[in-house]
Amino acid sequence: RGRSAGRARAQITATARGGNRRLDLVAEAPTAAFGAPVAVPTRRGFSDSPGCVEAHGASVRATLRERCAPAEGGKGGWRVVGEL
Repeated sequence: RGRSAGRARAQITATARGGNRRLDLVAEAPTAAFGAPVAVPTRRGFSDSPGCVEAHGASVRATLRERCAPAEGGKGGWRVVGEL
């Protein structure tokens, strides 16, 4: 998870068995969209320190990629086959 220029971002990448397909999920939200800390379970009961925060107004982008065959003398790459 990263934050820059007033935005927070989280990215998850999952690769299919065999390594030929990949799904990238990216969630972003302005830091101003995050609310107060939410209590989470700990060994000593619920606490908001450490806790977590929720964003109200995040966007999520999903990109499905498929591995391309290597070009002559080069490496293979990824091509986009679907995007939401």
